[in-house]
Parts: sequence; structure tokens; C-alpha cells
Amino acid sequence: MKNATAGTQLRTEFEVRGRWRDLPSKTEDNLLHIGQEALTNTLKYAHATRFDLRLRFKANEVQLELEDNGGGFNVRERQDGFGLKGMRERAEQMGARFNLTSGRNKGTRIVVASPYTTAE
Repeated sequence: MKNATAGTQLRTEFEVRGRWRDLPSKTEDNLLHIGQEALTNTLKYAHATRFDLRLRFKANEVQLELEDNGGGFNVRERQDGFGLKGMRERAEQMGARFNLTSGRNKGTRIVVASPYTTAE
């Protein structure tokens, strides 16, 4: 994250909660790409000053929470870019729930919750 935000005013914070568990490589890869896309969207469109990423290891699932304090957008309006669509598709590929909340001048929050699985 630090390399991606170098030279910007965006402050980033990464936090891990719960007891670390090894994840299938497919899950790790998809969560990484979803996080990268969310950060890219924040840098390109949100005009945010803060981006928080939390990885939570819960009893039955791992959750990736991504949140910025940027301009947000109306989630009911059509989004023409591939970023959000790609994040949703990646979540679907690993059987995860994808939840997006945002509002004008209220920032954006994405939560991806993937059940633990041993399948690759």
C-alpha cells in the first residue's frame, strides 16, 4: 500500500484481527486483487485522505474490510467502470459475500466475507 500511495496525501492503515489462518491461494489472490482495485478506485476517484484495510479472521470466515473517507457515490446509479464489477466477480468466484456501502460525501466501505474452504 505504501508504494501505491507514495506522493499522495492518502494515509493508509492495515490491521489484522483474529488468529491468522492460512487460506487457499485462490482466496488469497482474489482478496489481494479486490484490495488493490479498491485502493486504485480510492486514489483515482474518491479524493480521500484516508484508506483503511482490515483483515478479520473469524470462526467461520475471513473478512476483508476496505474503507475510505472520500467523496463516495450513489450506489443506485450505474457505474460504468470495470473495477466494482471485477471485485464482485472475484468475490463470487470464491463463494464470498460482497457488500458495498457508499454515499455522496460519506466515503465508501466494502466488505468481502469468504467462508473457510480447503478447495483450491
